[in-house]
Amino acid sequence: MHDVNLLPNINRVWTTILIECLKNHQIKTFFTSPGLRNAPILSAISALETAKVHSGIDERSMAFRALGYSKFTGSPGVLVCTSGTAMANYLPAVIEAYQTNIPLIIISADRPKELVELGDNQSIIQNNIFGDYLRGQLLLDTPNIKIEPQEFYDKLSRFLNGDKPAGPLHINFPFSEPLDLTTDTTPSEYKNKLNYLKDKRTYDKTKIEFELPKIDKSKKTLLVVGAVPEYEDKSQIKSFINESGLPCFLDIGSGLKFSDIDSNKILPSFEHPEIRTLLEQNKPEVIIHLGGRLVSKHYYSFLKKTPELEVLLVGNEGQYTHPAQNPTWKINAPISNFCKKAIETSYIQNRTPYTFDCKHVVGQKEDIIDNSPFSFPSISKRIVELLPEGSNLYLGNSTSIRSFDAFASTKTHAKNIKVFSHRGASGIEGFNASALGLAEVSDGPTVLVHGDIGFLHDMGSLLMYKNLKLPLINIIVNNKGGGIFRHLPIANDSVTLPLITTEHDMEFEKLFDWLGLDYTLVDNISRLESAFGNALKKQSICFIEATINQDENMAVYERLKTLKL
Repeated sequence: MHDVNLLPNINRVWTTILIECLKNHQIKTFFTSPGLRNAPILSAISALETAKVHSGIDERSMAFRALGYSKFTGSPGVLVCTSGTAMANYLPAVIEAYQTNIPLIIISADRPKELVELGDNQSIIQNNIFGDYLRGQLLLDTPNIKIEPQEFYDKLSRFLNGDKPAGPLHINFPFSEPLDLTTDTTPSEYKNKLNYLKDKRTYDKTKIEFELPKIDKSKKTLLVVGAVPEYEDKSQIKSFINESGLPCFLDIGSGLKFSDIDSNKILPSFEHPEIRTLLEQNKPEVIIHLGGRLVSKHYYSFLKKTPELEVLLVGNEGQYTHPAQNPTWKINAPISNFCKKAIETSYIQNRTPYTFDCKHVVGQKEDIIDNSPFSFPSISKRIVELLPEGSNLYLGNSTSIRSFDAFASTKTHAKNIKVFSHRGASGIEGFNASALGLAEVSDGPTVLVHGDIGFLHDMGSLLMYKNLKLPLINIIVNNKGGGIFRHLPIANDSVTLPLITTEHDMEFEKLFDWLGLDYTLVDNISRLESAFGNALKKQSICFIEATINQDENMAVYERLKTLKL
C-alpha cells in the first residue's frame, strides 16, 4: 500500500480499503466504465500495481466481457460504473451469472441517499436494481470517520467471503463530494490505521461433507452429465465415467463431448427420435445426473413421462435446475468431489449391465452430413474436427449450441476442448463481448460460433476488439434471420413467423472494413476449412461469415430425422 497520508480525502481512504480487501481475496481484475461519481474507485484501482484493468464505454459489453473472464477462471471479474442508469446495463449478464453460478462483483458508485431522494442529477434508486438475481448485496454508508478502517474492512471481507453459492455480488458505494483530489479534514491518525488492517477470514469452502445415497445396484442406471463449469477439475469425472461402465449422455455444456471417453459408452443426442424411442423401450430405473441443465428439452420431456425414475442430482448449491428434474436425492458438492468418493467406495461398480448399440445411427448421421449442402450440421461437425487441442469453443444460443450438442461420432476424438455458453437464461446478447473476455485470459485459441441475429444484437462490443492481438476466431453463421423458429410449430403461422424471425438481407463485409478487422466470407465447407486454417495460423482476431441457404439447411435437418437404428 502506498503512503496513506497522501490520500487527499475520506473517499479515497475508503476506496483504498475496498481495493486492499479485494486484493487480499485474490481479486485483481477490473472491468471499468467511465464516469465522475466512480472516480474515487478508479483512482484506488489505478494505485494497485497488480491490478489488471479493462476499460470500455458500454456497460452491457463490459459486463459480458467480465462474464467471459469469470467463466474461464472461476474468479470474479469486478465491474465498476458510475451512478444512474449505468449499472442497469449490467442486468442481462448478471442474470446469466446468477443462473449458472458464475462469480461477478458489481461496484456501483452512487450519490448520497439524501440527494437521491431529492432527485439529484444522474441519480436513480440503485438499491435492489438487480432484484432476485444476486447472491448478496452490500449497501455501504457514505464514507465517514465514525466507522473505523478495520471495521469497514471486516464488513467488506465478511461479505466477500460469505457462506453462499457462487454468483453475482453487488456493492453500492455512495460518495459525497469531493470526487477529485481536493483535500478534506480526514485526520492523519485515521489514515495511518490503514497500515494495520488485518484479514480475519476463517471459512473454508473446500471442506464439504456429504453422504452417498444408497441406490439398488440391480437397477438399470443411466449416467447423464449436464453443464459443468470449465474451471472445475474434470479428470475425476472422466475417471468416474470410464470406470462405471454405464451408458452415458454428455451434454455439450459438460465440456466432455470431444474428450477421450470411449465413444461406445456415449449415447447420441436426445434430439434423435430413434434415441428417444430406444430409451422408452428400454427405460433406465436410475439416472445419476452430474452438473447443470441440459440443452435438450427432450430429456426433460422423458423425465416427465417417467415419474417413477429415481434421480440422483449432483452439483453445486444454488445450481439452476429444470422443473422436471425433481430429484430423488440431491448432493450439493463439487462434482469432482462426488466422483472421487464414488470411485474410492466402489459406488458405481457391479451394477446391472445396461447398454445401447447406437453405432449404426451415428454412422448414418455422419454420412448424411458429409454429403449434405453447407448447413449448420456440416459446419459444427467440421469445426469439431478442425479444432486444435487446448481450444476454447464458445457457442451462441438457438441453433448454434443445439447443432454442436447434437454432434455424434463413431470415433473417440480425445481432444481437450473447453466449451462455454450462456445457458442460464439462454439469451442471445453479449457473445462478442464474452468471447473476448475469455480470450484475454486463455493461452489457447478461442472460437466463437453464433448466428447472425446474436451477432447483430452485440455489435457494440466490436469496438472493444480494435487494436487487440488475441487468438480469437469469431464465426457468424448467417442464415438471414432467426432460423431456429423454422424448426418449431410456429413455422406454420405465416402471419406471425416474419415478426419473430426478423429476416434481413445483410452481409457484414462493409462493417468489418469500416472497423478495420480481419474478415472472410465463406459459402461452402472447403472455403470454411481454408479460412479457419488461415485464422488459426494468424493467431489474431479473425471474423468468418458463413452464409447458408435456409431451405437447404432445413432439408438436412429433415433428412437427419429419418435415421433408423
